[in-house]
Amino acid sequence: MRVPRHGRSFGMRIQASARRHRRSPRRIPAGAAAFAAALLCTLVAAVFSLPAHAAVFSLPAHAVVAARTPAAASAAQVVNIVSTHSKLCVETPTSALGQPVRQGRCFGKPAARWYLQASGAGAGAVNIVSAVSGTCVGVENASPEAGAALRLAECGSGNAVSFRIVSIGDGVGFQTMTSSSPKCLEVTESSTADGAPLRQWECNQQPGSLFAQQQPPRQWGTTLVNANSGKCLSILGQSGADGARAIQRTCAGATDQRWQVVELGDGKVAVVNDNSGRCLAISNGSLDNGANANQFSCDGYRFHTWAMTPEGPPENNTYTLANLRSGKYLGIRGQSKDEGAQAEQWDRTANTDQVWRMMPSPS
Repeated sequence: MRVPRHGRSFGMRIQASARRHRRSPRRIPAGAAAFAAALLCTLVAAVFSLPAHAAVFSLPAHAVVAARTPAAASAAQVVNIVSTHSKLCVETPTSALGQPVRQGRCFGKPAARWYLQASGAGAGAVNIVSAVSGTCVGVENASPEAGAALRLAECGSGNAVSFRIVSIGDGVGFQTMTSSSPKCLEVTESSTADGAPLRQWECNQQPGSLFAQQQPPRQWGTTLVNANSGKCLSILGQSGADGARAIQRTCAGATDQRWQVVELGDGKVAVVNDNSGRCLAISNGSLDNGANANQFSCDGYRFHTWAMTPEGPPENNTYTLANLRSGKYLGIRGQSKDEGAQAEQWDRTANTDQVWRMMPSPS
């Protein structure tokens, strides 16, 4: 199967057609075609492109092209919104209301997936909607002041959650509607740091106010069934915490036994737990045989990343997972078949506890 480039530019489709309005000289017309053309100009002007990686593994037979998203997102294109200055993605720590909007590494995180829909505010305004929660980027307390924070808020037609797509110098930005004087979304002080918050600020063509988009990485839902024990990779106590240990447990369809495999290119994947939203990792980034597998916030580090390699005939849907930092393979301690046995890393052996069958996640 040919794997598409996930750094390719394409047009955001606004979910509902906005009414026609007279355009100011710097306003980009509402509508997908105009925005796509403007965005293309942005990408060319900013010389912004992300590498296109070709995966070196075969997709399981049940793999799907995109992650499941709420029904509200089905009519719109889900994208990552990327700062052209820092090359980091707009995201939130979790999908809960009130969470700060920030930039972070583009690592396939669900909270970095967005779509645009027409706002009831009119005038070509849009909502920036989380594809995970259906909540919107909003200016805190609808403040008109420069420096006001951006947080997840309930969507609607209010000025706090409505933005105009505007031309800013050679780029494309999002102009807020909370102030009579134009203000824009900006990565605070045009920072390039992972985790830097977004804010409302004057539109001065500063680098941190320019944005582009990219197609999110391909991913699919699966359970990971150990070929030796027939048990599912799970998280101890169904914990949502960083550092919670990965174990094997009888397959029961629990959310902590469901995983999203996210393609990162060049055969690399992240394995994200459906229950916690955290990545399968090796404890403390250890290089040692026997180091525990656990879950940790998905930050793009090498010990959160795995090389996925087919093992056996394609119809088996069996793979090995080698930790990118240590080069060691995910298996079960002592080749145990016991309930609750710890997942760990070890040098490659001929033992089947290092082989995992990918089965479709139960809905």
